[in-house]
Amino acid sequence: MSGARRAMSALAVTVAVALPVSACATMSAVAHKAAAQGNPAPVPDRSGTRLGSHLIGYTTPDFPDGMAPFRQLEKETGVAARVATWYTPMSLPFHPQTVARISAQGVVPIVEIDSGTTPLARVADGEWDKHFIAYARAVAAYSSPIGIDFDHEFNGPWFRWGYAHTKAATFVAAWRRIVWLFRENGARNVMWIWNPNVDLGDTTAIGPWYPGDQYVTYVGLDGYFVHPGQTFSTVFGPTLRQVNAFTHKSILITETGANPGAQRAAQIDSLFAGLEATPQILGFIWFDFNKYAGHDWVLQGDMPALRAFHAAAQQYQK
Repeated sequence: MSGARRAMSALAVTVAVALPVSACATMSAVAHKAAAQGNPAPVPDRSGTRLGSHLIGYTTPDFPDGMAPFRQLEKETGVAARVATWYTPMSLPFHPQTVARISAQGVVPIVEIDSGTTPLARVADGEWDKHFIAYARAVAAYSSPIGIDFDHEFNGPWFRWGYAHTKAATFVAAWRRIVWLFRENGARNVMWIWNPNVDLGDTTAIGPWYPGDQYVTYVGLDGYFVHPGQTFSTVFGPTLRQVNAFTHKSILITETGANPGAQRAAQIDSLFAGLEATPQILGFIWFDFNKYAGHDWVLQGDMPALRAFHAAAQQYQK
């Protein structure tokens, strides 16, 4: 089970709640007709907003409201973050002050928006248009680069938006509609990160869930070193082959970690070696949470792992 499957206690970036209301009255007749079909004509991505390469980032408890665990992790690894993620419910509006505070520290912010228990058919049908239009306009006004990752790990059965509860066509229609609304409302500073989990056996094929290259900036991957014998190749290899069967987009590992124990330092070395051998991957984000038994990704205090992380990172970011 992925380290993010129980990350539904989202880190709220504001306390206000936007209610889903149809925005038909705010859209032109032509625009609404296109969006209502669930497959609007793509608005080209002309933003020029892109991530760099050899990225190392973190996500920590209480981030971004509480920075202490994040800063402590940077201190102990000796590696400053260049990218960071946090989770927020779909109902919350964009909070530019929080995002700007992260960006001002040289960290690219990635907001992982989760639809929760809201059926994605309601998003695909336009019931949430007003909310996303307001969100998009606020992001456009913010203007600096930002990543948005909507409904990650959809290929697993553990979330309400995943394959056990949602059809691939509905997910694709909702994704395309959101991207279309953002671009139509001037939010060209967004990098759209389409984020499956790695293949775990209980996951479904990801190809039918792909919205198309015109709606995706990067592919994200969530994958963990859960068992002692796992390597970069065994964790990520099968899913990388699936991805490359339908797109050659660059990839960001949006969640990863390794359980403590004698194997952890070697698995960190394997992670960095895999990155070096796979230029298509731009970097990774360490998910520094102790979720439950057998899924403890916290690095702080683990000196052998921290030494391995620091040494490999220094070589990786040369």
